[in-house]
Amino acid sequence: MTPDLESMLSAVAKGDRDAFAHLYDAVSGDVYGVAMLRADDASAAEELTRRALVDVWERAATFDAGRADALAWILAITDEQARGGTAAADGNGGGLTTARTSGDAPSAAAIEPPPELRRQVLSELGVPETQSHREVSPTQFMIRVWGTVAVAVLIVAGVGMLFRQLADPFTRVAMAADATVIEVHGEGETVGEVAYSPHLHQVGIRLASLPGPPPDHTYQLWLLDETGATVPSIFLRPDQRGDVVEAVNAGSAGVSAVVVSLEPADGAASPGDQIVLVVTFDELGVEEDHA
Repeated sequence: MTPDLESMLSAVAKGDRDAFAHLYDAVSGDVYGVAMLRADDASAAEELTRRALVDVWERAATFDAGRADALAWILAITDEQARGGTAAADGNGGGLTTARTSGDAPSAAAIEPPPELRRQVLSELGVPETQSHREVSPTQFMIRVWGTVAVAVLIVAGVGMLFRQLADPFTRVAMAADATVIEVHGEGETVGEVAYSPHLHQVGIRLASLPGPPPDHTYQLWLLDETGATVPSIFLRPDQRGDVVEAVNAGSAGVSAVVVSLEPADGAASPGDQIVLVVTFDELGVEEDHA
């Protein structure tokens, strides 16, 4: 039976410590799996998991089920902590600013954390220790017995799928705690998304079924900073299905708009008149135009 993480987070936001114990049992394997990939060793992964779950307790009241999937929100906090937890330190307690589905959460390589970590986290938050509600599989039992060696073997087996999900450049931007994600529509259907994270200073773009450019032409991505200056970025090269998944550095000047245009194969110094996509960020919201 799939645990109701949203209900657990709602109860945790009200200070329900028993609910947090249940939440720990439900998500600690996913958090620890991500931590094992990001950290240098098992000890560092345990510390990252501890920080992330304590942060979940402290920020549970900021979770908005209408804007973020619960597991993706928790894993975004884990990823944030792996980068140093700077958004949390800045007081940016809000959750993901866009709805992410549980399929976006890198949970395929969930790893059972050491039992003593559960005791440590619950004790730190003053949660009475109860029997774990997580079923322990034979593989997880071997992890507990053999420790780090068995964990390393499991990571080798599952790292491919987990790394692909984490390495998706668009998803990494979109899962940032401060990210704004805008759907791109064309002919009545969603054809892609653009994500912007001021904290990461990055813009991510994901487009589907983009027509191949004419001969001797290419798609070029442009960023407009908050001063209105146009900054040439990268060439977008659709795959055989016409899909594009990219992320680019936005610099510290901020981003006011994202533009995609059709240009000569060697690029241009400024956007021409064949504009394919414009996404504008402003104080009143977002304007989007897809040619």
